[in-house]
Amino acid sequence: MKKKNEKSLPSFLWRWKIFFETIKIPSRITFFVLGIASTVWFLVRVIPKPSRAYYPCMRTAAPFMSSFVIYLLSLGTASFAFRRFRQKIREARYGLAVVFFMAAVVCTVIYYVNDEKVSFAAPADGANQPMGTARGIMPGRVVWAWDSAATNAYCTNSGDEGMPYNESTSDYYFNPKNNDQGVIDTMMAEAIKKLAGKNTEEEAWEAIFCYFNQQKHAENRGYQSGEIIFIKVNQTSMSWAGNFNYPDFSRNIPAQYDIVEMNPFSAVALIKSLVEKAHVPEEKIIIGESMRNLYKDEYDYIKKYFPKVNILGNNLLSNVSYFDLISIDRLPVAVGTDTIFYSGTNGTLKDNLYDVYSYANYVINIANLKGHAIAGVTLCAKNHFGSQTRSSAAHLHDFLLAPDEKTLTNGGYGKYRPFVDIMGHPKLGGNTLLYIVDGLYSGEEGYKAPSRKWRMEPFNNNYPASLFLSLDPVAIESVCLDFLRTEYDGTDGRKNYPNYYGADDYLHQAADKANWPAGVIYKPDGVNEIGSLGVHEHWNNAKDKRYSRNLDPVNGKGIELVGVCQAVYAMGEKDPGKAEQNGIESVYPNPAADYVNIRYTLSEPSEISMDIYSVSGSKVTTLVYQQHQLAGNYTERWTIRQPAGIYICRMRVSNSLQTVESSYKIQVIK
Repeated sequence: MKKKNEKSLPSFLWRWKIFFETIKIPSRITFFVLGIASTVWFLVRVIPKPSRAYYPCMRTAAPFMSSFVIYLLSLGTASFAFRRFRQKIREARYGLAVVFFMAAVVCTVIYYVNDEKVSFAAPADGANQPMGTARGIMPGRVVWAWDSAATNAYCTNSGDEGMPYNESTSDYYFNPKNNDQGVIDTMMAEAIKKLAGKNTEEEAWEAIFCYFNQQKHAENRGYQSGEIIFIKVNQTSMSWAGNFNYPDFSRNIPAQYDIVEMNPFSAVALIKSLVEKAHVPEEKIIIGESMRNLYKDEYDYIKKYFPKVNILGNNLLSNVSYFDLISIDRLPVAVGTDTIFYSGTNGTLKDNLYDVYSYANYVINIANLKGHAIAGVTLCAKNHFGSQTRSSAAHLHDFLLAPDEKTLTNGGYGKYRPFVDIMGHPKLGGNTLLYIVDGLYSGEEGYKAPSRKWRMEPFNNNYPASLFLSLDPVAIESVCLDFLRTEYDGTDGRKNYPNYYGADDYLHQAADKANWPAGVIYKPDGVNEIGSLGVHEHWNNAKDKRYSRNLDPVNGKGIELVGVCQAVYAMGEKDPGKAEQNGIESVYPNPAADYVNIRYTLSEPSEISMDIYSVSGSKVTTLVYQQHQLAGNYTERWTIRQPAGIYICRMRVSNSLQTVESSYKIQVIK
């Protein structure tokens, strides 16, 4: 049976909406017409066959229909209650009058909360309709690294609110105990190799640097001595009063603090690969948020592994202007000479960039996997809102989808989007060596929502524990948008921001100038018109996650999504049964006092390593180190000489099929 592509609302509703926008019909009239039409269509389709309610198109229509019904009911009930309130006052029946008054107030609140344009839950271009020119060593390739062991499924994202951050008494996603550095290192290494199509990290980095320099400088060369790499991360909350302490930027924990931002664990994995495999000297690496600062615990964690790496600092803003960054070992930024021009403003709006973008030879962009109340999503492009030298990026919000964070006043397609200028600027997107989206943890909103477990396959109510890497800036954001719009779909208490109508408008424009607004020519440096910045499309459906190059490796012109680690099995590229035959099967006795037997199975000849770690991430002992073993069943014994506590046994298996890590929690009692 032929599988149907995942669809949005029926095409006639899309045509109506676009037609109404074209002839400038007021949005409220459009809302009523489409609300009635979608409700009738839903009922006609579902009543004869209730199972249709689970179709993607029905799940798309349901939030729109329910919003319309709630809108009408709340408005009608409020009107009725106010009339009854006045009547009971005239009758001197004050008890009932109070009841009707309260009912009217409640319904009025519901009405105003719901009184906004409803965002459509699927993109207008549908599935597998690539546009633009793919980039990369493997054109259009996006690598998805997923390993559920990278994060702690039991992380509660809680702690001592209103107090200084205490690692030992808190349980936030950024605690070391909730991130397995060894697993994350493996995810990063495997993703880098897969991205370049090479067998070793050394070969992969050489290919990545050569590709960049060929594209930018027409020189087929790798990394050269003395060149500087700037790793741009996202750290918005560092600007908020009360979130940090003077003079060392130690972290405070205000209420609802666990917004998803820069994760030092993925950063350390990247730096480890750059230093050990690409042979970039530590002192030639700079990491930071150019507009803000890193927290002290992040600084300490990175410096523990790489003491010579430079941590960027900003004391130009009013809330930190009196800081001596040198005394706390931060590399100060300054206002640079490079300028970004916002092409949709006829040259009237422009910004200086920080100086680090002028002297860095390469930029690596590490964004976070998040929705956003104003922009729909916040990924690598929006990460550069922190690269211009104003105290905030509020002056750019009017060009996004919902500037007031509530109403979709600037949604749709063919609107000016500053993200395109950012992606095409020669010192920003044009100087980016590698794009990474850190999805170890994810938030439904940029800076007002905590990290959440994901319901969609294959996460199944666990943290996403993922990294995404690409050399194509449009492709990686397209893939991440598909993940985000599937998970944050407006159901089960989640926001619907990634499904804003027009959330991918900037990707359409970045991919193909045919989608630019009339009268807008993107020249982010003020002189040179940009071309296609990459390829955009949407997957066939959320279960299979196939793009055009997955469906047709020979003739496909769009995106190729490939998996490493557990994502290989989630993508159906390898038999899940094979994974179960490699790694730790059992640990006994557990809890244990004197010794532990660790039983494991190998499906074919493999090289294995096995280590014991404390929950803080420190290696306690090595049981097996890079030992070649034949296929079979084995048992390794750990003789316990450590104090009581929780320990993690981590095993790495490398063979012709895969490189995987497995881990097992061990409780030691005395």
